[in-house]
Amino acid sequence: MTEVFRDRLLGVVLMAVAIAWLAASRFTIPEGYSGSFFGPRAFPNALGFLLLLLSVILVAQTFSKKTVDDDEEEELECKPTFQQELWATLVTFGFLISYFVALPIFGFVLTTTLLIGIFLFFVLRKRSIPLIICMPLGFSIGLWLLMGKLLGVHLPTGMFSWSF
Repeated sequence: MTEVFRDRLLGVVLMAVAIAWLAASRFTIPEGYSGSFFGPRAFPNALGFLLLLLSVILVAQTFSKKTVDDDEEEELECKPTFQQELWATLVTFGFLISYFVALPIFGFVLTTTLLIGIFLFFVLRKRSIPLIICMPLGFSIGLWLLMGKLLGVHLPTGMFSWSF
């Protein structure tokens, strides 16, 4: 399967998902109250239209890509060895397990920040200090703001109650 065909297939499937999402939100979520344009349906519709737009862009970009034969594609790919894949899998599961163990002890923000920074440094071998500091902080605080404050999801504060 060529990369162009794979991208076109993915784009068409995502278009179908977006159309199904928009139809489901139209028939299951009530309209806004008192003739308001923004109601319960506005956010799901925005997500559906965003997915539809991005899938159309993906399909449109495939027409400007150069097609590569399967034989040439295999030569261009850098296939990881079994040991590299096994190492990546074990390290990822190890970090997930340590995340779930540390989450109730240190809380969401601190655990997420530390483990993403450690993963970037040791596993992905990123050595940029601004990246190692800013990306985990931005991700953790952004998720905390979105999930904890905006959506009201309870996030663990840890046994020391370190939270914002």
